[in-house]
Amino acid sequence: MEAGGVRDAGPSFQEQSISPLPQHSETLKSRRRRSRKACEPCRQRKRKCDGHEPCKTCVEFEYDCYFASSPKKRAIFRQDVRVAASTSPSQQGQYANAGVEGTSIGPTPPYAARNEKTYEQPSILDPQKIRYMSASSAVAFPRLLGLDLNRQKAPRLHAFGWHVGTRREHPLGLWSVADLVSLEDIKGLSNIYFETVHPHLGFLDRDFFEANCETRWAGQGDIYYDSVICGVAALGSYFSNSPEGHPQEQTLAEFAKSSLVDAPVCCALTTAHVAAMLLRAIYLRCTARPSGAWMATCDAMHMVEATGLHRCTPSITVVSPAPPDITTHESDYRRRLAWMAFTLNTLFSYEYGRSSVYLSFNTQDPDMVNASVAFPHDLLKLARLLPSEYGGPNTTAETKTVALRSALTDILAVPASTDARLLLKTDFVLAVYRRLRLLNTILPQSGTVAIADLGQNALRAAQVLIGQSRPWWTLANTSFQLLCALLALDTPQTLAIVRDTLDVLESVKERWNTHGTREALNTARSLIDMVIHRKKEGLQSLKGSFEGFGDSMDLQGGLSAPGTTASSSEGGTGQGEMTFLEWPDFSFNWDSLLGPEEPRLSGMHPG
Repeated sequence: MEAGGVRDAGPSFQEQSISPLPQHSETLKSRRRRSRKACEPCRQRKRKCDGHEPCKTCVEFEYDCYFASSPKKRAIFRQDVRVAASTSPSQQGQYANAGVEGTSIGPTPPYAARNEKTYEQPSILDPQKIRYMSASSAVAFPRLLGLDLNRQKAPRLHAFGWHVGTRREHPLGLWSVADLVSLEDIKGLSNIYFETVHPHLGFLDRDFFEANCETRWAGQGDIYYDSVICGVAALGSYFSNSPEGHPQEQTLAEFAKSSLVDAPVCCALTTAHVAAMLLRAIYLRCTARPSGAWMATCDAMHMVEATGLHRCTPSITVVSPAPPDITTHESDYRRRLAWMAFTLNTLFSYEYGRSSVYLSFNTQDPDMVNASVAFPHDLLKLARLLPSEYGGPNTTAETKTVALRSALTDILAVPASTDARLLLKTDFVLAVYRRLRLLNTILPQSGTVAIADLGQNALRAAQVLIGQSRPWWTLANTSFQLLCALLALDTPQTLAIVRDTLDVLESVKERWNTHGTREALNTARSLIDMVIHRKKEGLQSLKGSFEGFGDSMDLQGGLSAPGTTASSSEGGTGQGEMTFLEWPDFSFNWDSLLGPEEPRLSGMHPG
């Protein structure tokens, strides 16, 4: 069984306690003989050890088995071994996301990757209700105490005495998605979703989704899955070519929202709630203000923690009651949800300039072999490369700059597999550049050229998506942010593609003539006018500073005696050539920047 999901862990995971219980029965003693010397992983986790090296338990759960005489100080997961082996000592402990295979180099956050001194608090999972928490939780304490005193009579994992109970719990809505739209409409809208969104941000299983739809319209199945169905249908309506979408789009979105709001209050969270919150985050990123999508990804991360999807079961100290058997496919589905929540929360937080939610992930990556689910492994890699926004006590502007420049280099080297993901990759790059600019960092020419090249490729991809009438948020946002970055970089390479970027914004406005697209286009034109005005003023000032030199100054020959010119054989202007002060006006046609006869990107394809 994959390590990312809940598995049947056998006797060593059934009703475990933090501390060992005394055994008074001779029968139990003879049946549960333990080695006189247990390995460190088994000793720390209070598990049966056969005394071999490696022991059976460590082999089964992939622990690094060793005994006290070993120079090692603690048990570490083999994933940590891979991280340590693949990085230099200076990089170890600098990953922005603990527990994941590290590729990002950033300032050491307070939750840096596990090392010799890191303590990880024990945790508890109820796999039947999919409820996870720290073993220090007030909800977990009665259960753990009962397991120490009497396993058979231990109280269940429950919030005993959480409040005085003077008010009844908010009732869970009993509406069904089948009351809102027909199954035929859901099939049509879901087809659009799986053709447009799924290839770029795939985390759902289409066969599982369609089976649940059939079950729900038959009046059976999981009522919690209705929020997933509504989220898929709302996105399908949004990405349809209809200007207003399906008549029930807003109703479907509101139904999903109400289900997600009620879920933490009225019932235990499930994987369906996590999937629905991710769908809502994507929908809000396409349709609402920035804070809405960011908060939805934060909620998704908290749901991931509440359901324990970010932890592999062997790393959880207490699993109670015994976990049920699940398939490898379901285990991979849980990992997809967890890592998609991490990816979107990291991207939206970095893009908006807000804090992300940190969880100590130690589950495996989603399966890369499953062709039916187009999980964006490239976006996950990009999210891991972003340095942490949390500055430790030793973080300086210099260390932050080094981390960001390293991340920028690594992100630029990651290939994007689809047009939509290429635009998202550009978002990652621009987010890093904005932080470098705040640190007054001047990029080398190679860096500005790389950003300009990426920008050109992103603009080609945007034109393709515009032609397909796919209203991704990146078409307006990434193009506008790219134009701002090109003007801020202010190099010949970046200014050369400002016109192309403006063309894309104009195409977006022509295809979707909304207040938002018109506002972005007008603001872009205003920024370009400001840059042109500043450059013209600078040229006029430069020209005025040479008024007292007369004809003794030319551009190539430098200063010379009055009435003479430098010889053309020595690199001068030569007789009859124009000198600097003979330029009545700057000869560059600035108007061409705003109005070429034909768009430069027409007929171009993604590179």
